[in-house]
Amino acid sequence: MAVTEPRAGSNATRSTRRGFTLIELLVVIAVIALLVGLILPSLGSVRKRGRTLACSSNLRSIGQVLAIYADDFKQWHPPTSDWQVWEGDGSFPDEPGLGWTEHLRGYVSTPTIYVDKARPDAPYAYFLQARYPLLLQNATGSPPSPGRPLALQLSGITFGSLFVLGGDCVNKRFFSQPYGASPRTPNCDLDDGELECVFVEDGFDPHGGIVNLLFADNHVAGFKEYRPDAMTWHGREMRDWASTR
Repeated sequence: MAVTEPRAGSNATRSTRRGFTLIELLVVIAVIALLVGLILPSLGSVRKRGRTLACSSNLRSIGQVLAIYADDFKQWHPPTSDWQVWEGDGSFPDEPGLGWTEHLRGYVSTPTIYVDKARPDAPYAYFLQARYPLLLQNATGSPPSPGRPLALQLSGITFGSLFVLGGDCVNKRFFSQPYGASPRTPNCDLDDGELECVFVEDGFDPHGGIVNLLFADNHVAGFKEYRPDAMTWHGREMRDWASTR
């Protein structure tokens, strides 16, 4: 007996083309929502980690540039002073002289190394150490004066792997609007001679509690708090920022 094929549009054909039921669709949607909820926090963590690594890379690049500059200037780093405006003319808010980033412009291929991806509204995110140079200058009896340059000579540093050369600046007083509160043009000469740049109360938190620091041997490490065994602001003794004066 011959077997006849089902006609087009027959019940047999229609039964093989049955779509999802509403319950099945809801189950699929719930599973997708659950997976998204699990993945998004991981993606956010990866993104933060990537920004922190990019910041570390910036600081290592700055350290390399500082080393090249020091080789050209008898182991002296560029000087820091007060509030400096990039390519300013010395009139307010630009102070007399040049910022340390301006001294380095012939050595830096792109100014983006001063920008932290975690805070793109701040064109200059990193400070250069000036606390120890200030201590040495005060020891000579030189009277304080506006705009006095403070420069560090690497040959005077004993703890190369522990001496804080610079790093993330998180003190809100250093930054212009919209990132900070100052109405002045952004300062391209961030330094910690007079005000602390890291481990300050109510400071910015660009990297989830981690502050990246650049050391004199050009390695970069992240810290959540000041560690007296891992860092010093004094060139020949283990001291924190406040006691380096």
